[in-house]
Amino acid sequence: MLLVVAVLAVQAVGDTKVVTPLRPLTPPPTWITEDDYPPAAARAGEHGKVVFRLEIDSNGRAAGCGIVQSSGSATLDQQTCTLLLQRARFSPALDAKGKPVVAPYIGRMTWKLDAPEIVLKSGSARIDVELSANNIIAGCKTVNAELFGSDQPCDRAKVGTSSPVLSQLGAGKHRVIVTELRISLAGTPASLVYDAEDQTKIARSTIQFEADENGQRVKCNVFHERPSTFSTPPSPDICAAIFPMTGARLGPDGKDGPVSGEIVFALSWKEIP
Repeated sequence: MLLVVAVLAVQAVGDTKVVTPLRPLTPPPTWITEDDYPPAAARAGEHGKVVFRLEIDSNGRAAGCGIVQSSGSATLDQQTCTLLLQRARFSPALDAKGKPVVAPYIGRMTWKLDAPEIVLKSGSARIDVELSANNIIAGCKTVNAELFGSDQPCDRAKVGTSSPVLSQLGAGKHRVIVTELRISLAGTPASLVYDAEDQTKIARSTIQFEADENGQRVKCNVFHERPSTFSTPPSPDICAAIFPMTGARLGPDGKDGPVSGEIVFALSWKEIP
């Protein structure tokens, strides 16, 4: 995931004592880089703009930092001040006699999670998690798991541990729980394990969509199937989560252009000897 940070629209704010204003010794956009994005904030999808105020002493160093307008994330606000206090350096403000004086400096910092490029193509993926009768994970394997994104699902399904969520599916039986994703843009859709006669169906969501050449939604309809008494409530608006596909490369061959198709998520399980 690409992380983008930028210090924008910085502005020195003087008073009647300041004749020569503050001057940054290094470009403000270099004070904070993408490597500084707090991992916890990135994982949580936190982003926003921070308006900050620095108190610059007579040596040109930041002696204090306050948040004028929050980003909405305490982690990002704190990271902004911590880094600026360490890195922001100035040629100090001068009074009428050319003497360095204390002066404030106001700026705006933008923390942004840049959406990864999306290449939408037909395919199917599957995650099989084997659970023992006493709900201990005995194995995990994936098929085309890259369709689920960069996250590695089996990293979370560690052999020898238990899963409170999965343990509710087929409890008391030795079974394999199957999670599937199918993307169909053209031709006959691939079959799902979910539809096999010996599978116990839990839930399936089908998204039928159409997008223009810019990845904007033209049409999107969602259909939910919940044959099991245990099923995760559907998202209130899956379509809003999918669109717009800004910056995406669309089409069966990863080409730009309008595209229509179907996305299916399915969950089922099967007892094994």
